[in-house]
Amino acid sequence: MTSIKAYIDKNFNERLPDLIKKEVRQMLKDRHYDTHLNEREYHDLIHNDISVVKSTGNLLVTVFPHEAKHFDSYMMTVYGINQYKSDYSFIIPGKFSSFISITFYGDAIRGFEIDGHKMKADKVFEKTVNGKKYITFSSSILEGAHIITNTNGIRFGLWLYGNRKNDGYGYPAGIAFRNKAD
Repeated sequence: MTSIKAYIDKNFNERLPDLIKKEVRQMLKDRHYDTHLNEREYHDLIHNDISVVKSTGNLLVTVFPHEAKHFDSYMMTVYGINQYKSDYSFIIPGKFSSFISITFYGDAIRGFEIDGHKMKADKVFEKTVNGKKYITFSSSILEGAHIITNTNGIRFGLWLYGNRKNDGYGYPAGIAFRNKAD
């Protein structure tokens, strides 16, 4: 079973393209529901809360915001927790208001460092599903090359995004590829 957690800001849209028949369970703050998808089908969900997506097979999750007044939309892939890493090297483009979003499961935010310094979490969201506590936090970030690590070896997902007038970007900072045996 693949667990994919997507933190999605207000008025984001989530699209679930499908490659094989599977069951998808969507868990929102106040409700849960199941969706059955056949090959090449997708499910659109408009929401403004943290969600957890579980699937009986491989699944691709993408998120994109609805267009805002002065910013352009972007689409971003959200990969599963089985592809999280404990360190990332990445570059933030210039001339954007840029942010990072980190997602992991555990009991507390600890051990996160950016460029060798302890990280500050601006916004923190938590959700417990089947006894596992998922935590997402975000922070603004300056342009340039960066390294984010977890000194405790916690594997986490990292997404980078930003906006400026009539432009925007969003992408995962990297993924751990699975072995064929996984």
